[in-house]
Amino acid sequence: MKAKVPSTHFAERIYIIQTMFRDFLGLEIDISADDSVSDYVIEVSGGKKLILKDHFFSCHTDYLKEEYIPREISYLHVPLFSDEDLIVLFGENKLEVSENEMICGADIFASSFFMLTRWEEHVINEKDAHYRFPAQKSLACKKNFLLRPVVNEYVEFLWNMLVYLGCGQKRKERQYKLLPTHDVDILYRWKNPYSLIRAVGKELLINRKIKSAVCQIKNYISVKKGKEKDPMDTFDFLMDCAENSSSKACFFFLSGGNTAYERNYNILSSKIGRVMHRIHERGHGMGLHPSYNSFNNRNMLLYEKQILERITLKKIVCSRQHYLRFDIPRTWRQLDEIGMEIDSTMIYSDVPGFRCGVCYEFPVFDIEERKPLNLIEYPLIWMDRQVLGKGDEQIIEELTLLKNRVKKYNGRFVFLWHNSNINTDEWSGKKEVLGKYLYE
Repeated sequence: MKAKVPSTHFAERIYIIQTMFRDFLGLEIDISADDSVSDYVIEVSGGKKLILKDHFFSCHTDYLKEEYIPREISYLHVPLFSDEDLIVLFGENKLEVSENEMICGADIFASSFFMLTRWEEHVINEKDAHYRFPAQKSLACKKNFLLRPVVNEYVEFLWNMLVYLGCGQKRKERQYKLLPTHDVDILYRWKNPYSLIRAVGKELLINRKIKSAVCQIKNYISVKKGKEKDPMDTFDFLMDCAENSSSKACFFFLSGGNTAYERNYNILSSKIGRVMHRIHERGHGMGLHPSYNSFNNRNMLLYEKQILERITLKKIVCSRQHYLRFDIPRTWRQLDEIGMEIDSTMIYSDVPGFRCGVCYEFPVFDIEERKPLNLIEYPLIWMDRQVLGKGDEQIIEELTLLKNRVKKYNGRFVFLWHNSNINTDEWSGKKEVLGKYLYE
C-alpha cells in the first residue's frame, strides 16, 4: 500500500501512520509527502482508495495549544464498526462509500496521535500535589471514555475499511497476554523497633484497637525470631500467582532517592540481594523504579539505572516512575537518552483505564523534538490503590470490564499490585479477590 499525505507536520503524520499500520496491524505501507493532496490518501488495491479527511494537522501550524483540544466529541455509527458508536475526537461523523473509494470524515490519525502522545497533558498546565496530571482534566475522563481503548477501536475500524477495499496483506496475529508488575516501595513492615512503636501507637491512639495492637506486637516478635516472614515479603506469593496463570512478573526496585518516599530500604542491603536472587532463580523480571525526584532529572535517572545494573549484573531496560510522576514528553525523552527500552507509567493515579487509549505497546513520540524515540510504552491499565473503598463486587466488575476489553483486541493487560498491599490490615480483605480475578 501507498499513502500520500500533505507535507505539513510530516514527522507527526509518518509516526502515527506507521504506528497504526506497521506496529499495530503489521501492514507494509510507503508514505510520501504530496502537496497536491489535502487529506490522507491511501492506495489500497486495484486502484481503490481510502481517503481520510485531515481535520487537524493542516489546520494548525503549532498544534501544541490548549485551545486545540476538542471541546466536544461526536459519534459515528457504521456497519464497519458495529459494536459501539465510534468516538470522533477530530473531524466529522461521516463515511461515504462508493465502488472504488471510501471517504472517512473522522480524522482517526489525529485522534490516535492525541491519545498516544498525551500532548493534551503537555499543554494543560495543571498538576496535583505530586506533579501528576489529574485524570479529571483529561478529555477521556470529561467525556466518559477512559474505560474504552479508543485507539484500538480506530485500528479495527481502519482494518475493516482496508479489507472492504480489497487489502490483500495479512494482518499481524496477536494473543492476549497478562503482564503482572509490582513496585517495591516498601520492603520491611518491621524495619526496626521504631516501626513497631509507630504501628502500636496508631492502633491504640488513633484506631482505638487494643487487640490489633497486641497482634502487631506478636507479629513483630515472630518475624524477628525468624518464625514468620515480614508481612511485606510477599514475593513468593506474587510469583506463585503469576506462574499459576502462565505469566512472568516484573518487580521494579528503587535504587536511589533522598526523600521520605524512598527511605524504607537500601538497595545495597543483603535482604534485597536475597529477594533479587529468588526472583532471578524463578525466571521473573526486574526493572528500575526511578525515585520521586527523578522524573525531570536525567543524571539522577542514569545514576539509579547504573546502580541497579551493578547490583543485578544485568542490563536494566524497563522502568516505572515512582508515584507515577511524569513530565510529558521530557521524562520519556530522558529515559530514552539513558538507554531505557520500556516504560510502563501511563496510568492515572486515582482511576483505572486507558490513559493512552490503547492496550498495545507502542513507540513513543517526542512532541517537542518532533521525532519518534526508541522507547516503547507498555500502558498500565489497573493498579491496586484504585480499589480502596470499593466492595468486592465492584472490584470484580471493574476488572472484568477492563480485562474483557483488552482480550477483545488481544492486547496486554498490564497491572500493578504492590508487594506491600497484601498482608496489612487495610489490604488483607482484598488479597483473595485480587489473587483470583487479576490472574484469571
